[in-house]
Amino acid sequence: ARVPALRVIGNLAAGDDALSDALLSLPALLPTLGAFLAEEQHRALRKESAWTLGNLCAGTPAHREAVVSSGIPAALLHVLQTAHFDIRREAAYAFFHLVHDPAVAP
Repeated sequence: ARVPALRVIGNLAAGDDALSDALLSLPALLPTLGAFLAEEQHRALRKESAWTLGNLCAGTPAHREAVVSSGIPAALLHVLQTAHFDIRREAAYAFFHLVHDPAVAP
Protein backbone atom coordinates (compact mmCIF):
# COMPACT_ATOMS: atom_id res chain seq x y z
CA ALA A 1 0.00 0.00 0.00
CA ARG A 2 2.98 2.34 0.42
CA VAL A 3 4.04 2.36 -3.24
CA PRO A 4 0.64 3.44 -4.65
CA ALA A 5 0.34 6.11 -1.96
CA LEU A 6 3.83 7.32 -2.75
CA ARG A 7 2.96 7.44 -6.45
CA VAL A 8 0.09 9.81 -5.63
CA ILE A 9 2.45 12.02 -3.61
CA GLY A 10 4.95 12.00 -6.49
CA ASN A 11 2.25 13.03 -8.93
CA LEU A 12 1.22 15.87 -6.63
CA ALA A 13 4.86 16.95 -6.40
CA ALA A 14 4.96 17.05 -10.20
CA GLY A 15 2.12 19.58 -10.17
CA ASP A 16 2.32 23.27 -9.51
CA ASP A 17 4.45 24.85 -6.81
CA ALA A 18 1.50 25.31 -4.44
CA LEU A 19 1.03 21.53 -4.29
CA SER A 20 4.71 21.04 -3.51
CA ASP A 21 4.48 23.77 -0.86
CA ALA A 22 1.61 21.88 0.76
CA LEU A 23 3.53 18.59 0.66
CA LEU A 24 6.67 20.15 2.11
CA SER A 25 4.65 21.68 4.94
CA LEU A 26 4.05 18.12 6.21
CA PRO A 27 6.79 17.57 8.80
CA ALA A 28 7.01 13.82 8.18
CA LEU A 29 7.33 13.96 4.38
CA LEU A 30 11.07 14.39 3.86
CA PRO A 31 12.15 12.15 6.76
CA THR A 32 9.82 9.44 5.44
CA LEU A 33 11.16 9.75 1.89
CA GLY A 34 14.69 9.52 3.28
CA ALA A 35 13.79 6.39 5.25
CA PHE A 36 12.22 4.83 2.16
CA LEU A 37 15.42 5.47 0.19
CA ALA A 38 17.27 3.39 2.78
CA GLU A 39 14.95 0.37 2.46
CA GLU A 40 17.26 -1.61 0.19
CA GLN A 41 14.99 -4.65 0.09
CA HIS A 42 12.10 -2.59 -1.38
CA ARG A 43 13.20 -1.65 -4.88
CA ALA A 44 9.89 -0.07 -5.98
CA LEU A 45 9.64 2.00 -2.81
CA ARG A 46 13.18 3.35 -3.28
CA LYS A 47 12.52 4.19 -6.93
CA GLU A 48 9.25 6.01 -6.18
CA SER A 49 10.91 7.91 -3.32
CA ALA A 50 13.74 9.08 -5.56
CA TRP A 51 11.24 10.03 -8.29
CA THR A 52 9.16 12.02 -5.80
CA LEU A 53 12.26 13.82 -4.55
CA GLY A 54 13.19 14.64 -8.13
CA ASN A 55 9.79 16.22 -8.64
CA LEU A 56 10.15 18.25 -5.44
CA CYS A 57 13.66 19.40 -6.43
CA ALA A 58 12.33 20.56 -9.80
CA GLY A 59 10.32 23.22 -7.98
CA THR A 60 11.35 26.50 -6.43
CA PRO A 61 14.63 27.34 -4.72
CA ALA A 62 12.75 27.03 -1.40
CA HIS A 63 11.76 23.48 -2.32
CA ARG A 64 15.38 22.59 -3.10
CA GLU A 65 16.52 24.20 0.16
CA ALA A 66 14.01 22.12 2.13
CA VAL A 67 15.39 18.94 0.57
CA VAL A 68 18.99 19.96 1.26
CA SER A 69 18.21 20.97 4.85
CA SER A 70 16.61 17.60 5.48
CA GLY A 71 19.84 15.74 4.77
CA ILE A 72 18.31 13.86 1.83
CA PRO A 73 21.28 14.48 -0.53
CA ALA A 74 23.41 12.04 1.51
CA ALA A 75 20.75 9.35 1.09
CA LEU A 76 20.52 10.10 -2.64
CA LEU A 77 24.29 9.80 -2.93
CA HIS A 78 24.14 6.38 -1.26
CA VAL A 79 21.46 5.35 -3.77
CA LEU A 80 23.67 6.52 -6.64
CA GLN A 81 26.49 4.33 -5.34
CA THR A 82 24.58 1.17 -4.48
CA ALA A 83 21.18 0.81 -6.13
CA HIS A 84 19.96 -0.80 -9.34
CA PHE A 85 20.17 1.32 -12.48
CA ASP A 86 16.49 2.33 -12.55
CA ILE A 87 16.70 3.68 -9.00
CA ARG A 88 20.04 5.39 -9.68
CA ARG A 89 18.47 7.11 -12.69
CA GLU A 90 15.74 8.62 -10.50
CA ALA A 91 18.32 9.70 -7.89
CA ALA A 92 20.40 11.33 -10.64
CA TYR A 93 17.28 13.15 -11.84
CA ALA A 94 16.76 14.45 -8.30
CA PHE A 95 20.40 15.61 -8.06
CA PHE A 96 20.16 17.33 -11.44
CA HIS A 97 17.17 19.34 -10.27
CA LEU A 98 18.84 20.00 -6.94
CA VAL A 99 21.81 21.75 -8.56
CA HIS A 100 20.19 23.13 -11.74
CA ASP A 101 18.94 26.70 -11.53
CA PRO A 102 16.53 27.35 -14.41
CA ALA A 103 16.97 31.09 -13.89
CA VAL A 104 20.64 30.78 -14.88
CA ALA A 105 20.51 28.24 -17.68
CA PRO A 106 17.40 26.90 -19.42
